[in-house]
Amino acid sequence: MARFLRWTVLVVVLVGGAWFYLTPRRAYDRLVKAVAYGDAAELEATVDFVVLRRNLREDLQAGLARRAGNGMGATIAGPMLGAMVDAAVTPSGLSQIITGFGTREVGTNPADTAAVGTTTAYRYRSLSRVDVLLHPADETPADGGVLTLTRTGMTWKLTRAWSAKLDAQQSGE
Repeated sequence: MARFLRWTVLVVVLVGGAWFYLTPRRAYDRLVKAVAYGDAAELEATVDFVVLRRNLREDLQAGLARRAGNGMGATIAGPMLGAMVDAAVTPSGLSQIITGFGTREVGTNPADTAAVGTTTAYRYRSLSRVDVLLHPADETPADGGVLTLTRTGMTWKLTRAWSAKLDAQQSGE
């Protein structure tokens, strides 16, 4: 009986590890295909637009505060960020963001728009958060971007997108 229990635990751990390793990758693949084909239902399944907008608003406001300080410009620009983010974080805006990170090429046939030369790396931050680091193969990682996938229950959704260029500029490089 103890031997059966050990094997059962081993199998459960291996299956759980494989699930944790593969499901964010599958979610990212689904996201890229949904963007390429303009599949609104699949985008709703792979993107948490409410959280993505909130995170983008917070990231932009923090960046603005670092650059402009607490002056009048930051006070005036803050409310405008919300409207700009709401206008940009749409299925077509998301397509432009992902294309900018080097994962897509502009083309007439959606099946051909996935960039073959994209370098993709996964950084597992926790059991519920994975960063997908993207950049064109012929450029440096600083020329790409990062998409953060967050797990809620058994599904993974895009909740943050930012550019490595902004991180480099903010850190003074």
